[in-house]
Amino acid sequence: MRTGKHLSVSGFLVCVVALAAISLSANAQATAPNEWTWMGGSSATSSGDLGPPGVYGTLGTPSTASFPGIRWGASDWTDSSGNFWLFGGHGVDADGTYGFLNDLWEFNPATGEWTWISGSSIVVPPPLTVQYCGADDCGQPGVYGTLGTAAPGNVPGGRTTAASWIDNSGNFWLFGGYGFGAAFTGSDGELNDLWMYNPTTNEWTWMAGNTSDGNNSASAIPGVYGTLGTPAAGNLPGGRDSASSSTDRSGNFWLFGGNGYDSVGACGILNDLWEFNPSSHEWTWMSGANTAPVDCTGQPGVYGTLGTPAAGNVPGGREGAASWIDESGNFWLFGGYGVPGNGYGDYLNDLWKFDLSSMEWTWMSGSSTFDPDCPPLDANGIMIPCQYTFGQPGMYGDLGTPSAGNVPSSRWAAASWTDNSGNFWLLGGQGVDANYQPGYLNDFWKLNISTSPVQWTWVAGSSTIPAYCAGQEVVEGDTDLGLLTCGQPGTYGSLGTPDASNTPGGRNAASFWTDKSGDLWLFGGFGFDSSGNWGHLNDLWAFQSTVGTLPAIEPAFTPASGIYPTGQSVTISDATPGASIYYTTDGSTPTTRSPLYSSPITVSSTEILQAFAVASNYSNSGVASATFTIAPRTETPTIGLVSGTYTAVQTVTIADGSAGATIYYTSDGTVPITNSPVYSGPVTVSSSETVNAIALAAGYSISTVASATYTIPPNFSIAISPASLPLAGYSGDATITVTPWGGINSVISFSCSGLPSGATCFFSPTTVTPTSSALATTTLSVTVPASGAALDRNGNNLISVAVLAGLLCSFSRKKREWLHMLLLLTTFAWLGLVSGCGGGSGSSSGPPPASYMVTVTATSGSLERTATFTVTFSTPT
Repeated sequence: MRTGKHLSVSGFLVCVVALAAISLSANAQATAPNEWTWMGGSSATSSGDLGPPGVYGTLGTPSTASFPGIRWGASDWTDSSGNFWLFGGHGVDADGTYGFLNDLWEFNPATGEWTWISGSSIVVPPPLTVQYCGADDCGQPGVYGTLGTAAPGNVPGGRTTAASWIDNSGNFWLFGGYGFGAAFTGSDGELNDLWMYNPTTNEWTWMAGNTSDGNNSASAIPGVYGTLGTPAAGNLPGGRDSASSSTDRSGNFWLFGGNGYDSVGACGILNDLWEFNPSSHEWTWMSGANTAPVDCTGQPGVYGTLGTPAAGNVPGGREGAASWIDESGNFWLFGGYGVPGNGYGDYLNDLWKFDLSSMEWTWMSGSSTFDPDCPPLDANGIMIPCQYTFGQPGMYGDLGTPSAGNVPSSRWAAASWTDNSGNFWLLGGQGVDANYQPGYLNDFWKLNISTSPVQWTWVAGSSTIPAYCAGQEVVEGDTDLGLLTCGQPGTYGSLGTPDASNTPGGRNAASFWTDKSGDLWLFGGFGFDSSGNWGHLNDLWAFQSTVGTLPAIEPAFTPASGIYPTGQSVTISDATPGASIYYTTDGSTPTTRSPLYSSPITVSSTEILQAFAVASNYSNSGVASATFTIAPRTETPTIGLVSGTYTAVQTVTIADGSAGATIYYTSDGTVPITNSPVYSGPVTVSSSETVNAIALAAGYSISTVASATYTIPPNFSIAISPASLPLAGYSGDATITVTPWGGINSVISFSCSGLPSGATCFFSPTTVTPTSSALATTTLSVTVPASGAALDRNGNNLISVAVLAGLLCSFSRKKREWLHMLLLLTTFAWLGLVSGCGGGSGSSSGPPPASYMVTVTATSGSLERTATFTVTFSTPT
């Protein structure tokens, strides 16, 4: 169930980001306050339906070359070490295919490296194809495992706009969203499954909720609300996406609204507030309605008096609102797409505070109505259609000047942060500007909640949508806003270089984090690139509001830590502009009194190098360390099968003469590393490939690479089961198994020979086409007509007797000889009857079974393979 106004996958005209300059190795940090720095990803989108892939690298291995693909609506966390985490969203996988992602990523801002941690790098679950999924509705199904039990194979299904939290133990939590449950049926919908991820064990646990989604269930997924204010094990919010979520000081999770299902399974834009206790695993319905209007809209808000809390106050139903919990434990909510006090539905700019101690809402700022040009409800409480129901225009004031009269314009799916001083920050979203023009916004705001009334400050970005956008609105019906295809382009500047003129382009549904220094980071979303093109994004930005809080990048060593057979010349580099690097070679922690790096360092014996970077207007980087061990090489592995051309599948063994050596190998021609597969037994080579191997023993450096190349032309074999097929009746079946090798992928047809007259064979399917090394099968059916089940053997003896008798008679010349011939004829006739009828005292067991050797021939072009089996016929009794 989706409303038709925003990032509905079926409603989007997809524009694509072209990945360029994805490496963070050259990233620098912001050097002045209130400046944005483009840190990585692409500054440009591209046209077309398919985009460039994400660069996943090796699972679990950090790399400056790895980078997530373009996406919007991903879930995000910041861990206790200040690293950023990203899950799913809607975007592009490793194959360049659009869909609902379930990949988990970690970003280390100190080293500028992304790591693909978990989930799939592709969105098309086998055996489906992109054509089956459609343009953008693919997604991996979830692997739920056992409720409450962690397992390495568990993983949530692909999804976007899920709610997320982090608990006091450092575990990540994920709830609902829009995407796929356990059973992929080609449809997606709202979810209400609850997951926990433990970053220490790298395992997901399904904690609660349904394993299917709202569109795949026999009915929608309703919420179980229980009693207002009372926790219970059976309580659970209904399926929903685009809900607002935050974590309080006690580690409890708070969830508000979203687009989903109420207590009776009715669709709507919700205004229910929930608390989840991760210790007791219980949900509590805290506020708001447990039902939605019958027309899939939302409950209107009850605003009361501005600045005055009241038990009856409650925000209207909404999705995509920004939320946070302040230092006093109050829950805050801004804007979103939903229903204000006058009953209309669209973009909001109201600010709310929920006091967790008094359980009362207070309307703090913004408008309680929606469109200044729309009339109120009529006398019967019915909405009167408006031509454009976009929302309230913003009151921007003077750039950089706080004021109680300032307020951001109406919007949904904005990026938001809280800094270390408790200030709230807001960027962009989809809504209207200061002139009531709809589009994708890039205005940047700061909110001070310590003043009374609260004060907003317009910090950066544009207060208006480009003038050329006027009249480009796309409106669905009379009252619902469709796609807003205008927005300010981004000003990226140079990669890694801060500048006061830099600013991200207008966007919504981006991911965002706050680092340990209180600096703000932004990733991706859906919006506008540096040229004003509209599409998915994967650009990474950092904003520094205070000088010197953002640390310099840690230095990098080339070559990296390792065991080497000879001395090494080590260079140390740093991506921070103007950085000075201080280092030590004895393993001690460097200081600014340590040697200043100026040229490569010669390492001729085992040493530990440590280094850090210092730059003007930056805090010092973390200390980077590298250990270099000089040791003799491990013996080169021996590959048991020599290179060459082979006509069948081969088994390859690998050995090494160094005691206790571990062998690492690859079979795709790449050079193995210590993250490559460990050799533990013979390797099967079924197609043309190159096997490479290295060895590493304790106290030694890595061996040289052993290599062997095998050429195996396309071929196959066939086998028949069972090898002997008895036909007690008139038919029987056998299975023909085709084993391919050498990469054969052509059609194989079948025929049989050797059956007796009247018997036939049939193959189903009549042809097979192997793929890769997967086995293919067909069923062989052998049949014989009922009238010929004995294969004409019963009458043959009588015919032979009659023929012999005729011959004898034809040679009789004398009358007396006729009598002898008559006696012989009688004898032959009696013998024929005995033979034909089986003899015995009235027995009707029929003739003994007859066996035939049947040959099955499989043909593919010039290739031909045969196999035989025995068919035994016997007459039914």
